[in-house]
Amino acid sequence: MSTVYVDGLGYDAERFAKVHPGGHMFVALYGGRDATDAFATYHRRKFPHQKMATYRSEEKEDRLEDKASTSSSCRSDEDFFALCNRVNSFLRESGRGQGFAPNTYYIKVAALLIAAVVMEYHFISSPSIFNGLTLGLLFALIGLNIQHDANHGSISRQPWINTFLGFTQDWIGGNSLLWLQQHVAIHHTECNDLAHDKDMLETPLLRFSPLQYKYFWQRLQHIYFLVLEAGYATKVIFADWYNLLMNMYEGVPISNAVQPWRWWLSIVTRIVWIIRLIMIPLYLHGFQAYLPSFLAMAGMGGFYLAFFFLLSHNFDGVYHVVNNK
Repeated sequence: MSTVYVDGLGYDAERFAKVHPGGHMFVALYGGRDATDAFATYHRRKFPHQKMATYRSEEKEDRLEDKASTSSSCRSDEDFFALCNRVNSFLRESGRGQGFAPNTYYIKVAALLIAAVVMEYHFISSPSIFNGLTLGLLFALIGLNIQHDANHGSISRQPWINTFLGFTQDWIGGNSLLWLQQHVAIHHTECNDLAHDKDMLETPLLRFSPLQYKYFWQRLQHIYFLVLEAGYATKVIFADWYNLLMNMYEGVPISNAVQPWRWWLSIVTRIVWIIRLIMIPLYLHGFQAYLPSFLAMAGMGGFYLAFFFLLSHNFDGVYHVVNNK
């Protein structure tokens, strides 16, 4: 898994990651995977194979077909790169550089984080359904407005800023390592690919694509999906422990090129979250007094995140990939 593939050519992920201006993680994640679409969409240009020739994999067998499945489409999409040139020109002409966050963005970051810290204090010291709903909403806003941008590497040109703010995902109860694997490495390169995109997993509960098998009760999913969305936090907070301990996401191993400290820190931050928002409040207030507040927090946060995710990926006319078609 130490080879990353671009346009069918293999590159040493560990050596490449050490010199990547956007940070180690965004190359290491793709060890054993195809990064053609990832590079094209992040950098809005073709990969400089000649310039990066010194980082070519030394493996004798580095054929993409043998090492990683993909639905990559950017290598031959000239219309896409023409659009990228127009976007790059607009960013330069409007004074926005490469499109990183403006200084005013950090005001929003500070406001959300301060509000969440203050509300978490009130939530722990005086649990109530109102405090739980408010804290859950703030956590969801942090997830959508801070960690998402940070873990895409899009807030700052400085990788350490993106990494630091990316850990707000761990603070709100998620896990930045699993999110990077799920959303960046898998979803964004295999978007709506029914065979590879783990966000499109076929399940008896919800049907995400008209190409998937339809159970009779799914005729009512437009009604009961709201209840399932409210329970989304349960999966993130508790069920993802298995994925993390196995160092994978839904059966897809996390590349061994990823630095080990990311895994260990992910374990520590999840334990700290359990201490902060489960053990301490239970010790202070007891199970019966705290449970409604906790469910309100988890339900609001999970519902808000899941609702907008489903809305943005499932709509009339959305394109689904089956067998790379």
